[in-house]
Amino acid sequence: MNWLGALFRVGVAQDIVADVAKQQEQIAADAYSAEQCVREALKMQEAAQSPDSLGGTAITPEEAAPITRLLNRAAEIAHEIAEAAR
Repeated sequence: MNWLGALFRVGVAQDIVADVAKQQEQIAADAYSAEQCVREALKMQEAAQSPDSLGGTAITPEEAAPITRLLNRAAEIAHEIAEAAR
């Protein structure tokens, strides 16, 4: 009978390890998504700050809106990662 108890505990431990591995994979995927949002926002910011036909480099509200959305999305993902890590 002792071997049944040990077998059960091993099965439970394997399930826990699998759950942790799955959670780590999700966290890694979320971190990658957040990184891509930030990288895209930086590209958009760089393009928006390039001199226009008049030589200006100011970012217009139209250019700022998608940058802000991407940065907010990255912040949301980072928050989700922090919550998942608890």
